[in-house]
Amino acid sequence: MNHFDPYDFAGHLTEAQQTVLREQAEQREQRFIAKRPMRFAAEGDLHPDIHQWCRRVYRGTEHGDLVLFGGVGAGKTWSLWKLGQLLIQNGWRGRYEVLESYDLKDVMRDRDRDQDARVLVNTWTQADLLAIDDLGVVGMHNWDSDNLSRLINERWKNGLPTVVTTNVADLKPLVGPRAASRMQDEATFVAMGDNDRRRNK
Repeated sequence: MNHFDPYDFAGHLTEAQQTVLREQAEQREQRFIAKRPMRFAAEGDLHPDIHQWCRRVYRGTEHGDLVLFGGVGAGKTWSLWKLGQLLIQNGWRGRYEVLESYDLKDVMRDRDRDQDARVLVNTWTQADLLAIDDLGVVGMHNWDSDNLSRLINERWKNGLPTVVTTNVADLKPLVGPRAASRMQDEATFVAMGDNDRRRNK
């Protein structure tokens, strides 16, 4: 049985700090969940390799980028949202941005003439963790690929990890050889399979 010691000031301070940190983590998790699309709210377990990568992130050890590849409905997008929740639950305090390749292409096209687009690109460039969903689904011309390469290069130079989901393991046709080389630097590649889980419900 625990006894309250009114003179244990250090112990009370530590307990109060831990309570505040727990409350802050819960609030951050709730804000993150509020942004998550309803379709990706299902419970489940992350692929072990993704779980290991997350552990390296929230422990602050070397981790590189994360590439999830596999067929339609394999759980790649669900994993993007689940891993963000896992990071927050384990005390990670960074800023995590999740965007679809459609939005990436549209905003990149407007960045030279639209202030809001420039702000968004800067937000993505500087995010502690950036996830690009369905890379390769939207066709990109040379101009699009150049801008994507610039984004990836800036993040790589600053040691900011990027998570990508795609249907293929070879990134070169999607982002070009230079950006692909940057992303493959100490990256974790996770094969998610080709089984469409949505069809099997």
